[in-house]
Amino acid sequence: MNEIPSFLVVDPETLQTKVMPVKTLLPRDFRQKDKPGYFTRWNIASTRYYQLLHKTTAAPYVLENQGIKHAQHGKHGNVLTIDLCPSTKPFESEFFNSLVKLSETSNKPIPVTIAISGMWLIEHPEEFQWLIAQEKDKKLAITWANHSFSHVYYDDLPYSENFLRSPETNIELEILTTEKYLLESGEVPSVFFRFPGLVSSKKLIRQLRQYGLIPLGTDTWLARNQTIIPGGILLVHGNSNEHEGIVKLLPILKELNWLDIKSAV
Repeated sequence: MNEIPSFLVVDPETLQTKVMPVKTLLPRDFRQKDKPGYFTRWNIASTRYYQLLHKTTAAPYVLENQGIKHAQHGKHGNVLTIDLCPSTKPFESEFFNSLVKLSETSNKPIPVTIAISGMWLIEHPEEFQWLIAQEKDKKLAITWANHSFSHVYYDDLPYSENFLRSPETNIELEILTTEKYLLESGEVPSVFFRFPGLVSSKKLIRQLRQYGLIPLGTDTWLARNQTIIPGGILLVHGNSNEHEGIVKLLPILKELNWLDIKSAV
């Protein structure tokens, strides 16, 4: 960034992503003092990131909800994921402000995974900047998941032909454009990708693996009346398109123990 050749990289054990100048990256294992320093295949394949990536992008390839659905660590809490699909409505300000108030009473940032679409980011610049401000003020600890750029949806088509399964989908554009907008805003995309509508295909999942992205599902979509369970990955919409999910969550927001997705899965 800032015209310095850089890579977006991931720590293969913590899943933390960051932007690093190319010249600071070493393609060899510097611990091998008098040897060429080549990594073994197992050096890579044994990492937490590699294992998660390959587990969640393997068969069976289901139409809906492929990927991580439940926390593997920290069973005494839940992961909060908030989808920001394109919307003409303002975001759920009461809900987001409740998260900020919860942070102030608990004296720590609230970990949230925000699955953001590029179109929402473009159409809601002030709300996007408000979220960034809460992150900088350490009220929210945001993990930015990619929710595609356009989040295309046709009201007259079945799921099997809809969302990113549409034959016109340009998956490179859908993934990289959203990442580009985040990076240009000074934010860092994570390794997580949430399919619009949670709808995918074998082809899409294989393409996702090529981009090094982990599909993010859910086992608790609140607007669909799914029950909150320990370790559950909760899904609500922060764009006011599914207000009923927010209504269900608000009364119990402070009762739940919120986990950072990067350490929970």
